[in-house]
Amino acid sequence: MQLIDASRCFAMRRKSLGKKRNEFSDEAIALILKAYGENRDGEWQENDLVVESRVFDRFFFKYSKVTVERPLLDAQSKPVLKGGKQQPDTALRDTETIPWGSDLETYMAENVLPYAPDAWVNLAKTKIGYEIPFTRYFYKYVPPRPSAEILAELKALQVEEEELLRGWDD
Repeated sequence: MQLIDASRCFAMRRKSLGKKRNEFSDEAIALILKAYGENRDGEWQENDLVVESRVFDRFFFKYSKVTVERPLLDAQSKPVLKGGKQQPDTALRDTETIPWGSDLETYMAENVLPYAPDAWVNLAKTKIGYEIPFTRYFYKYVPPRPSAEILAELKALQVEEEELLRGWDD
């Protein structure tokens, strides 16, 4: 599966089309197609246009969402049984998102049972899904401006404001 980030490849429209204010130029489309055609991790640049591509295994984003149950307890802190079966406490029901291909028993033993040893998985409520957190794979950290720079800017604005206020007094 290939993800392509072309967010640095758009041009502003002269006139918005409804809520659409950006568009891809022919050059941008050609660059996106080049990245798509090469089907590999990388970054493609042409003038000020930038396209980034990441390739993943087709099951990388797949997961199982399981429902974890805890027993309903009576006044003596004993599990409530109905037909010989433990009844779940719906107030304690939780879900776990397990990466595809992970062993359920191992996952439960490492991540759930140390904190809730009486928990079990209700397999009838298991759902299969995909999540593609695009930002997680294309995010570029930009450090904040140094505080000294911000402070200098604030002081300059304060001086400018004081000069403007003095002009009103005249």
